[in-house]
Amino acid sequence: LLRVAVAETGAALGVDRCFIRLGDGESSIPIAAQWHAAGLEPIETPERLAASNLAARRREAVAIKDVEQAPELADGSPGGADGLRELGTRAVLAVPIIVFDELIGVLALHRREAHAWTAQEVSLTQAVSSEIGLAARVAALLRDNERRIAQQAAFFRIAGMLGQSLSLSATLDA
Repeated sequence: LLRVAVAETGAALGVDRCFIRLGDGESSIPIAAQWHAAGLEPIETPERLAASNLAARRREAVAIKDVEQAPELADGSPGGADGLRELGTRAVLAVPIIVFDELIGVLALHRREAHAWTAQEVSLTQAVSSEIGLAARVAALLRDNERRIAQQAAFFRIAGMLGQSLSLSATLDA
């Protein structure tokens, strides 16, 4: 689901890189899925993604037209503009994935050229972020439900075994 979401979003918006980081921490959020244009390498060190970290910390969209001139990146966030430059990134849009007031990750878009993000691009990315959040929440609920069903089945098996006769003669007759 996440791989399809980043690939389709990246292609639809014509960006060079699109990825999702899942988790509730800032610099510790690992990359769960990523897509990138030909000629780019996958991101190996998510700790240096200052714009994504900033979106997670602020819990709001961060749109940076040019990382070279972004005052937002001068706040000492891990990696800062240097980390983004190392990736070949000039423009970043990072949107937190929030479900029921809980931060569960960040959806980020990168471009190799400076780019003023339009209101439509920001709105679309926020809508995709919301849908990803709901899908992730539903998937987590389904996993919890499967775990509970398996646990309940185990309890029924145990109860069935405990309900069997424990007498030696009944056991030998069976």
